[in-house]
Amino acid sequence: MARRRRRSRNRKNPLIYILAALVLLVIGFNLYGNIFVRGAIERHASAVLQVPVKINSLNFSLISGDVTLSGLEVGNPKGYPSPHSIEVKDIEARIDMASLLRPVIEIQSLRIAGLKMFYEITPSGNNIRALQKNAASTAQSPTNPAQARAENSRKAVIRDFYVTESSVSPSIDLVLQKKSAVVALPDIHLRNLGEGRALTIAEASDLVLATLAKNAGGKLPSNLLEQGLGNVGKGIKEMGQGIWGGVSN
Repeated sequence: MARRRRRSRNRKNPLIYILAALVLLVIGFNLYGNIFVRGAIERHASAVLQVPVKINSLNFSLISGDVTLSGLEVGNPKGYPSPHSIEVKDIEARIDMASLLRPVIEIQSLRIAGLKMFYEITPSGNNIRALQKNAASTAQSPTNPAQARAENSRKAVIRDFYVTESSVSPSIDLVLQKKSAVVALPDIHLRNLGEGRALTIAEASDLVLATLAKNAGGKLPSNLLEQGLGNVGKGIKEMGQGIWGGVSN
């Protein structure tokens, strides 16, 4: 009987070792895997949008497929003075983990909360449109290895896409005067993005930016640019009057 008990204990030992190894693997991923995933997302997003993209923190669960991200900052294209074009407080996603073994990844839900868009208008255009063009150009013809990797990466389908608690700060920077305000935006809910034709990172970014721009455009004054140009004309007139007054005196 004693020998049988010893053998039974010995048979259990390999299972204990395997379980211990799995626990260490999960702990190791929680400590270092999230850093790796965060860095990969930052690199891919920066390559697609062609501006710096930074993430404050990210957590990814291997068991549930839940991804939580906070403090996303998207840089501004060249020619626009603000440090960021988009800031996001929180992003939550749920991924079908089984789909990671298939050609197309299925994202069951993607929620963006607390999005702030800094919509800058200059004589040459606006920064959100410039970001959209960057994403579209990456999707059509990546020009460097990082962009090529982003374009050739896995494709995905997004079942439910939400944007809540978002706002836009439009500003006009036309030489002499800058005008800005904060406008609350309606919530967005889109379904089955990529259904029938899965999306690459670049294509998904282009689609999301186009949706945000359309949502913001519906809330901004249609004559925003004309108002800015009028302010420039007024500023030039006042500056001329000031110079003439100084000379006259």
